[in-house]
Amino acid sequence: MKSRLMLAANLFGLMAGGNPALADWRLVHNEGIVDDPVFIVERVYDSDLPGAVWNIVIIAFVKNNTTWGTLSLTASGDDSIHECRVTVYSQSGSTPRYAALGISRDPNATIPAIEYVQRTTWSDADLSVTVHGLTQFGGYGVDKIEADVIGDCWGSGDFIGSIDTTVDGGSGALTEQVGHVRFGGDIRGSIQCMGSGGQIFTVESTDGSIGTSTAAAVIKAYSVIHNIEAYGDIYANIDVGSDPGVSAGNLVRVNATTGGVHGVIRAGKLHYVDPTSGVFAAGDLDSSFTLSDDIHTPIVVGGDLDGDITCAANLSGAGSWDGRIEIGGDLNGDITLAAGGLQGQIAVNASDASYDWLGDVTIGTTTLGPGESGDNEAPYYGVPKGSIGGGAVGVVPFNFHRNDSAPDHDSIVTTGALSTVTIEHYGPVVLGTSPGVRVYEASWALPYPYTSHADVPLCYQTGGGDYWTEMTGLTISASGRMVSITGTFTPGHAYQVITDGLVCDVDGSPAVLYHGYALDPSDTGAIAWTGAWDADANGGAGAWCANLPQSHGYGFVIPSKYDRNINMALENGDIDTWLVEPVDLNEDGAADSIDLVELVDAVVNGEE
Repeated sequence: MKSRLMLAANLFGLMAGGNPALADWRLVHNEGIVDDPVFIVERVYDSDLPGAVWNIVIIAFVKNNTTWGTLSLTASGDDSIHECRVTVYSQSGSTPRYAALGISRDPNATIPAIEYVQRTTWSDADLSVTVHGLTQFGGYGVDKIEADVIGDCWGSGDFIGSIDTTVDGGSGALTEQVGHVRFGGDIRGSIQCMGSGGQIFTVESTDGSIGTSTAAAVIKAYSVIHNIEAYGDIYANIDVGSDPGVSAGNLVRVNATTGGVHGVIRAGKLHYVDPTSGVFAAGDLDSSFTLSDDIHTPIVVGGDLDGDITCAANLSGAGSWDGRIEIGGDLNGDITLAAGGLQGQIAVNASDASYDWLGDVTIGTTTLGPGESGDNEAPYYGVPKGSIGGGAVGVVPFNFHRNDSAPDHDSIVTTGALSTVTIEHYGPVVLGTSPGVRVYEASWALPYPYTSHADVPLCYQTGGGDYWTEMTGLTISASGRMVSITGTFTPGHAYQVITDGLVCDVDGSPAVLYHGYALDPSDTGAIAWTGAWDADANGGAGAWCANLPQSHGYGFVIPSKYDRNINMALENGDIDTWLVEPVDLNEDGAADSIDLVELVDAVVNGEE
């Protein structure tokens, strides 16, 4: 230790004339690395500066055949400790490395600032490090760090400056990479790793933000960015392999723990590595995405999705991939995918707090949105999943999809009895409590004055009692977006299904809601049958049926085989229709007079 102090004192004396009160001082060592390359300057003092007693420890870095090297800079004052550490890796060469080290003290600073750390020039080197100083209260100001490979760069304050690994390596060099950049405060500036195969492992602000609302950070890599994370907001322009002529790169994880994600994101693929992969924003996400390859990971937004997502490939949710977009608030931006590219799930209002689908979702040439019409109109679009990739866009609480269910909702089944009914939804559902759904059966013949089964409430009474009867002995299961009901569904009946314990498979498990019945004054847009809503009750104001779940219904009719004109009644028109198009009613293999006699009997005397 004595030799270190003597060396430090000699160096200090040469530079500053031995005057410890000199306000602006510098220590420079530019010699070959020795066995124990530690230099200490003790008790540098200036009475005019706050916290003026400093211990400066400089550990030079070295790389030979067997040892990784470390450059560590530590500055401690009277009341606080500030650290900035850069770990640098070099692969080739057998000669011990040496460097020029420098520290400068600004008389207006409250902590020492790095002025520069500059490697000397070696003809066979694959490592370059440059650190230029920028005084910063309570943080680290670094104009630039350059290296072929940077293992770690961390500190407890802010990081203001840039990291760049564009220096080409030697013949034995490691692939360019930035390991782990972690600071307790804010991270601003630029972090780039654009050399061949370059990748960034971690950029993390553990208690601050990345970038600012007026100056986005720039984070770029040639091949992969593994993790960008901040406790607060992330304001960043993120590029992975998106420069002209560079192959598409992979973005694995972006996470704003309590804030939002803002800026521009350009990458090839949102790449799945493990269940932590994805883009996560506790607040709003207004970044614009441009992706040339698939989305294999979730994009989870606690607030609104205000930015546009343009993906030239697929939102893939198959197998181990978790390609989905989950939005707690409004969908304000537009989402564009390739033809057949909606393979996963887009969920809006995942917080179940009355947010809405306001932007467009375009898959190839098909646009789904609130400004569209017919089957393309959101939120209860009728475009079948098979034509857009097999996925869905749904607003929580999820409704059933009228054209992807089997049979179609509000359809007349003319193929005879069914043993299984499947109800497809606009998002994933699970059986929260038994039974999940209730199934009701009624006569295919409508009671007067109704003209549609859609309008007959489940609590409607006829002279003989309940018009609708609840079915029992059914097998009910749920998988993904589909509910499957196995039982016996026979001709001559109408069937209606309402929810009772079926929930959305999102955080909070809100109840699935079959809704959109036109006669409900509080819920317009004819989609569902009336279900347990009695529009004639309460003096015509409407009310929910007593002792039934408050749900509208999915329904279909399997008419009597004698109802040849499918008008939900047996009358002379059925005979006229049969005469034009004879049908084998008794299933003896021939459509003949015996069938006609059977039909006339049913029209005159009613169906047994």
